[in-house]
Amino acid sequence: MKVASDSTDPVKLIIWDLDETFWQGTLSEEGIAPIVANISMVETLAQRGIISTIVSKNDHATAEKALRDLGVWDYFVMPRISWAPKGETIAALIADFGLRPVNCLFIDDNPANLAEAKFFNEGLQTGLPQEVLPGLLNLPGLVGKDDTSLSRLNHYKLIEKKIGARAGHEAGNEDFLRSCNIRISFDHDIEANLDRVLELIERTNQLNFTKVRLEGSGARLQLLGLLAQFGISAACIRCRDDFGDYGIVGFYLLRKNYLGSQLAHFVFSCRVMNMGVEQFVYDFLGRPEITIVGPVSGDLSACPSIDWIQVSDDTGADGVGICAQEDRLLLLGSCELLQLSAFFGPNVAEYVNYARDDLMIRSDCPGLILSDAKQVHRSAILNNLPVWRETEYLALHKDLVSADALLLSLGGVLLGHYIETADGLLLRQIMPNFAWLQTNRPELFETGKIREVKISTKARVKILERMLKTIMKRKKQGSPVFLLKQNTFYSTAPFGEAGRAAYNSFCDAYAARNDQVHAIDIDTLIEREDVVAEEHLNRHGYKKIADAIRDRISDHKADGARSRAEHSGWFRRMGLPDAIWTAVGLGAGGQSYRVGRARK
Repeated sequence: MKVASDSTDPVKLIIWDLDETFWQGTLSEEGIAPIVANISMVETLAQRGIISTIVSKNDHATAEKALRDLGVWDYFVMPRISWAPKGETIAALIADFGLRPVNCLFIDDNPANLAEAKFFNEGLQTGLPQEVLPGLLNLPGLVGKDDTSLSRLNHYKLIEKKIGARAGHEAGNEDFLRSCNIRISFDHDIEANLDRVLELIERTNQLNFTKVRLEGSGARLQLLGLLAQFGISAACIRCRDDFGDYGIVGFYLLRKNYLGSQLAHFVFSCRVMNMGVEQFVYDFLGRPEITIVGPVSGDLSACPSIDWIQVSDDTGADGVGICAQEDRLLLLGSCELLQLSAFFGPNVAEYVNYARDDLMIRSDCPGLILSDAKQVHRSAILNNLPVWRETEYLALHKDLVSADALLLSLGGVLLGHYIETADGLLLRQIMPNFAWLQTNRPELFETGKIREVKISTKARVKILERMLKTIMKRKKQGSPVFLLKQNTFYSTAPFGEAGRAAYNSFCDAYAARNDQVHAIDIDTLIEREDVVAEEHLNRHGYKKIADAIRDRISDHKADGARSRAEHSGWFRRMGLPDAIWTAVGLGAGGQSYRVGRARK
């Protein structure tokens, strides 16, 4: 048994010649005699998830009739039966399948055809029928996997149907894709789909952008351990269109913290190649950092915008969108919001802790809400401090006006040091930042440009109340506000039992007297095992919170919305000239925004 290739890659596609290969004889001359073993072999291969196709020089209609008479026609996908040269035909065929030549085996009785095929398809596995077929099912590369339901065959039949429709579509490929009604959903229950996820990670190459393999007997435990860590966001991607359901076609695993976001796994099935699904998901996630390991067949920046794919819940998964895609959600506060944002979809403005010059810049700072715009703009000291910048201030207040819902985590207001600048800004500093100022910028204290302000817990609660009052005044009318309480399963630093109790009591009291404000009691939503790294949660815990917020938003759909025109007067009252708005990245009068931590 001899296969002309040095490849050890698994075979995913068998390309059959017909005359003197699949059957005995020449169809266009003396007629044919079936080879029963070959018919059985094609059926067995399909049950292993290995697809069969045909490249044969024959009349298509005559060959199709013969194969139908043998009862095997439906086992072949995208057959190429014509009088065209085989080398280039095979190249086009492999591209339509979205495979690599090394994963394909071409069987033909003519050595010249085999040589031609290898010339046009580097790495293609080839073989003569008398040398390959007797032991084909015993080859290591054709073990496949159990697929008695023929799911892989059926998926490729969908692709065959779509390619046929695209060939008859007069407009360009993007117009064709827009006509397909492509929908995807994000299934966060990885454990229930673990086998499929591992299959994608281990077997997929062309659309596996990170190529981080989890192989061997410990792969399952390794993945489960990774999924249980804090800061991990992950989902399976399901896809369907008007041609059918493709099932789970992708998987991502994202590490998120205040330093940024990094994709550890980003992999997609070749079933959705050339549909733009991988770029759509990458854009949907906010284009996080990724180290791409080539070769890959997809381009994550191929199109300025993928407008032919929609996120939908009709694909059999739990969906990702907390709000409708047209709604805009604003997140303001501590690091836990970074973990929740993965469940909210792309239309999110994030004002969450991030890193600058190795220091954590806090977004739960009273000055970001309470400061006056002119005061911020004129401040001579702000840009010398490890705090937010004017661009973030302006963008946040713009987003407050337009957001359809707000999620706030502001417990940090009760913690840390407070400093006041000589120009009147009240700013919160966590311990590392305050220590950095004392060590690296002592002259700021010595010259009176900043001073530490001692503020009691009671006074901090009053500051928190002023922040909420300001937010309620400036937000869009009817937009619900969600105050995320602290979980009390752990009472260790930084909060401590008293600090958590004070903050949670404030949230409950404020929500009780304002029907647009909802206090989210984490303790009633999560289990103790959801808590990791002291006060942080695993992804299951954050998903439970996200689901609860989804339900609250559904219950609290705004009856009306204050128009931008009504709020534009607030920006005009700032009295800032258009040149300043332009300088910080906003349009004249602050009419457009894309700055700071805001993410669309």
